[in-house]
Amino acid sequence: MPWRFARKDYPNESRFIRIEAVKIFEIEHLTGHHFVLTIELQPKTHGTDVVWRQTFDNVEHYRRIAEFVAYANEQNLERLATEVLRGKSAA
Repeated sequence: MPWRFARKDYPNESRFIRIEAVKIFEIEHLTGHHFVLTIELQPKTHGTDVVWRQTFDNVEHYRRIAEFVAYANEQNLERLATEVLRGKSAA
């Protein structure tokens, strides 16, 4: 059965484990489902590509929550896009 979730904020605890200014941000998600999220920003001629990679402890864990993760990441990327646009309009 597909995941059905209302858009909402979930409490999280994470810590930054690697930062390369304006290039790479790596975050370890500590509460709930454990994973490491790596966000890499790749400048392009007319913008920036965002490479979003999540590494889970094992394949079985990922498979159990894969559909929820896809849905949650869609929300996260929408929120990121909103913030980018807000920053552009403020400049």
